[in-house]
Amino acid sequence: MPSQTQRGLALGPAVLSPPTQPARLIRRSRPTRITGEFRLPALCPYPMEWESKLERNILLTLFLCHDVHALYTQPYRLPVFKVQGHRTYTPDVYVVSASTQCLLEIKPYDILQRKADEYLQIARSLHAQALRLEFATEAEIGSDDKRRNVALLQRYLGHEVAADRTIELIQATPIDGCTVEDLMCASGAEAYEILCLIAHRRLFLEMDVPYSRSSVLVSQPRPGFGITYEATFAASRCNAALEEALLGSGPAGKWPPPPQASVRPVDMVRSGFDFVGGFPDKTARRQSRGAGGDRQAQRRRIDAIGSRHALEDVR
Repeated sequence: MPSQTQRGLALGPAVLSPPTQPARLIRRSRPTRITGEFRLPALCPYPMEWESKLERNILLTLFLCHDVHALYTQPYRLPVFKVQGHRTYTPDVYVVSASTQCLLEIKPYDILQRKADEYLQIARSLHAQALRLEFATEAEIGSDDKRRNVALLQRYLGHEVAADRTIELIQATPIDGCTVEDLMCASGAEAYEILCLIAHRRLFLEMDVPYSRSSVLVSQPRPGFGITYEATFAASRCNAALEEALLGSGPAGKWPPPPQASVRPVDMVRSGFDFVGGFPDKTARRQSRGAGGDRQAQRRRIDAIGSRHALEDVR
């Protein structure tokens, strides 16, 4: 029998094991939905589909967490029983890392906040089965510098460095780190080779420092470098609020404040793994400007055109 929770919502028995295929395929026939997929067999045996920019950006961040061993998108259909009937719940990702195995729900903060009670009831039901549900919002994407570095590194996920060359470059990297420029001089490495090794988690980069060959440090695996799952998901208090709710405090008055407005509209990438480059594209840099300037430019164009329909679009 499903365990009982508040307001008549309960989750049926759930057993987590590595799936060999997704529990559902994301529909691609709807023109209003942004969808795509990533293919990284080292982390998932099947294509990892995403259905929003936020899901795509969270997955890109997870790819670079050096303690994540496996990611399974759309992993299970879990039965949910309610007073008025039953349905199924499909979490976005099943995460296997060095520190945890959990289900991950990726949602914009405002949606997560609006449906907090329902998600917390599902989380309580999972908790009763010794399973864990965590949340990912805009806050987990991190600082502007981290987002730019993730956008840079994702371009190299589809490229490999030869095994013997990989060993040579790792051995040439000091344990306590050095600049990218110094490593290039010491080993004769090309910049793209170093970035490929960082993207594939063989070397680590200071993620919250703007990328520059002469200033950013690159290191062999050691504490303080790279991205860990635990550090990434400590950025938002959503999961801390979940812990408080599981202890009986409830979400009222405990739900974390929304992420800073500056992290909401950022789009890490414009395309997938089909290109290689050295720096984030110009579109990403333009997005760092405040929304006010863009709105003023829009209104100037509208005044010049004098179009009633254009004015309605801006509103």
